[in-house]
Amino acid sequence: MLSGPVTETLVAESATADSVVVGSRGLGGFRGMILGSTSLALAGHAAGPVVVVREHGAERNGEIVVGYDGSEHAAAAIMEYAIQQAHARGVQLRVLYGWCLPPPAPYASGYVPADEGFQEAAREAAERVVPFREKNPDVRIVDEQVCDHPVAALMKSAAMADLVVVGSRGHGGPASAVLGSVSHGVLHHVTRPVAVVRPRPTKD
Repeated sequence: MLSGPVTETLVAESATADSVVVGSRGLGGFRGMILGSTSLALAGHAAGPVVVVREHGAERNGEIVVGYDGSEHAAAAIMEYAIQQAHARGVQLRVLYGWCLPPPAPYASGYVPADEGFQEAAREAAERVVPFREKNPDVRIVDEQVCDHPVAALMKSAAMADLVVVGSRGHGGPASAVLGSVSHGVLHHVTRPVAVVRPRPTKD
């Protein structure tokens, strides 16, 4: 039993914890809310992985899904959590990359067709997975690239996943944001357990 503000106390505890596990919504707030304020605050500020669990069936599908866009936070989600969880559970790890057509840049001088842009992005995404597969031969790692918004892609894959793992933020959005739009969207819409991971500070 610890005293003090709930969120601040749990954030402090996260500094020395392997992970923090919370329900999606507590006793406070409105019953219609999908995600409580404490769960959302922890996902944005905890030092390590935060797992948000909603009530769902007890069936196991034998797969963990992780979103990976090549960013530092997404790499931490794979290396520091998703691979370890897949190994411990003895399940397959699906590395998912969702690509959607970026908005045209102002005064753009050239145009790349959507299908060509996706094919190039998909090729690069597949190549980024190769080192993870080579370093972890005891874990079955498959990769998938889809032409869809990352949140929508993760929502679809989550239907058959035991756990969905995302970095706290990716390439998009301001660097000062503690929680990116994809992780925020996944937390609000995916009904399976979701782990939000950020890189831990390096020790000197």
